[in-house]
Amino acid sequence: MRKDEGSQVLISIEPNEERRRFTSTHFYRTMENGEKIRRSWLMYSVQKDAIFCFCCKLFGTGDIPLHRGTSAWKALSKRLQQHETGKGHQDCMVKWFDLQSGIVNRTSIDQLELQAFLKERDFWRNVVKRMVDVVIFLSERNLAFRGSNEKLGDPSNGNFLGLFELLAKYDTVLSKLLQRIKKAETHVQYLSPQIQNELIQLVASNIQEANIAQLKKAKYYSVILDCTPDVSHEEQMSVVLLFVECNGEDGVNICEAFVGFLNVHDTTGEGLLEAFLEKANNLGIDIADMRGQAYDNGANMRGKNKGVQDHMLEINDRALYVPCGAHTWNLVISDAAKSLKYTFDFFSLINRIYVIFSSSPSRWDILQEHMPISVKGLSDTCWESRIDAVKPLLYHLEELCNALSSLQEYALKKKDGNTATEAGALLDHVTTWPFVLCTHDMIYYFTSIKPAN
Repeated sequence: MRKDEGSQVLISIEPNEERRRFTSTHFYRTMENGEKIRRSWLMYSVQKDAIFCFCCKLFGTGDIPLHRGTSAWKALSKRLQQHETGKGHQDCMVKWFDLQSGIVNRTSIDQLELQAFLKERDFWRNVVKRMVDVVIFLSERNLAFRGSNEKLGDPSNGNFLGLFELLAKYDTVLSKLLQRIKKAETHVQYLSPQIQNELIQLVASNIQEANIAQLKKAKYYSVILDCTPDVSHEEQMSVVLLFVECNGEDGVNICEAFVGFLNVHDTTGEGLLEAFLEKANNLGIDIADMRGQAYDNGANMRGKNKGVQDHMLEINDRALYVPCGAHTWNLVISDAAKSLKYTFDFFSLINRIYVIFSSSPSRWDILQEHMPISVKGLSDTCWESRIDAVKPLLYHLEELCNALSSLQEYALKKKDGNTATEAGALLDHVTTWPFVLCTHDMIYYFTSIKPAN
């Protein structure tokens, strides 16, 4: 019984329309010698203003009046005496006491079923805990979950199932689950792609909730936004929040909380801000507590009239805008390099070298035969990283010349005139004094620039 429907408490009860009511004296039976015995089976419902027999309610049938409950208070004492001396009530009392004894001694069927249920519940809880640990392990290392199939025992079933099989060799819980699956004793596995996605989402939600709780405790924060298209050509905006966590005697920590990627269709300053504000509202973040905003130097971000930073300042004039230092430095290097013709020609030549060797596996094999390290392509977004493309030319210029010469001979044998001509032209360029000088200059400049970036 719930909501205090069944009770044996001394209470004050209002009379009914017949000016009769139930009294607490009925909770006791008076024997011929004057002794009073408590009727433990008698229950009074305040909500229904009726009495019930507890054991008859559990084990009896509907033909017993107190099974259904009664609120007829006239001659109640006599009817209670008739009920408790009746065979139906006494049979129900025996069943009740047998059940009570079985539960106390843990010998009843219900108790055994409960123990089996609790054991099974603990087993699946332990399974889920291990699956969550696998999800966290793979996520922390940015490893793919799924493989080319979902078959247990197949080397191509992916990292998630593979790690499950590995742990099952040493862990009794997962070993038991694996045996159940092999023997088809269970349809519940917690290994399906849907379960994997659910666990990933649950872990991500818990991490985000913890980060937001820390942020709200710190109160003030800054935001970093950046946009880039993904492989499906959807424009996505990454959101990172920075705040200072004070730990008393332990000092302070600067914390970064990655909020997530937001799909954006309107890449104007107003559209990007609207997407961020909607996310902030969903997380319960107060925009008035923002004290800094950092974006790249794109017009839609830093624009003083229509950029995100301008619209944000209209909402919160304390959110100081600081342009991304790495992006600003990269723009300075890029514009400076493009303003000099010999620098532009130098990097164009490096790109041509990379393209001619990477166009086919056979050409790349020729390069590998002569050079201990490979030539690199050029990065359009991070200019200082171009030092990696210059190093092979500086330290292995002789080997590169041999590779170009071998490629020219290989192309002539294959009657590939275009490749032979291009390889010969590149060989002539890399052996000129301006190219050699520029190689040393670029290494010097980039070596000085890289630590600052």
